[in-house]
Amino acid sequence: MKATLLAHIPLEAFRVFDAACRHMNFSRAGRELNITQAAVSRRIKGLEEHLGAPLFARNGKNLTLTARGERLFQRVRASLDYLEESLEPFRTGAGQSISLAASGSVSHLWLAPRLRDFARDNPDVAIRLTTSDSPADPASENND
Repeated sequence: MKATLLAHIPLEAFRVFDAACRHMNFSRAGRELNITQAAVSRRIKGLEEHLGAPLFARNGKNLTLTARGERLFQRVRASLDYLEESLEPFRTGAGQSISLAASGSVSHLWLAPRLRDFARDNPDVAIRLTTSDSPADPASENND
């Protein structure tokens, strides 16, 4: 069986590459991924070495994508979007959500203790609570 280039590249490198492309800044990409700027830089360098081509043009602290980097980013972004959509049915609470609205005092004194119990007993249901003393907010059609 023929070995593919992808078999030798850690898939995490593509997540790092995606974040670096979106931010055009290794430090911000690192903050998003909870890794250091140096770790982002090493992963990008490793990816470039595996591919045998630079993906970023570096001019001091400024980054721009090379033509190959831009093409790869478009494909990586599309692939990650596809994976994200494919995983949607597996999310906790996917398709199950409740939107509630109540005044500040009702939310704090009556609803909050009951919501804690409900959330504990129904971990697969997402709850959105809007607290407002404006009469129009609780009556909104967006609230259950």
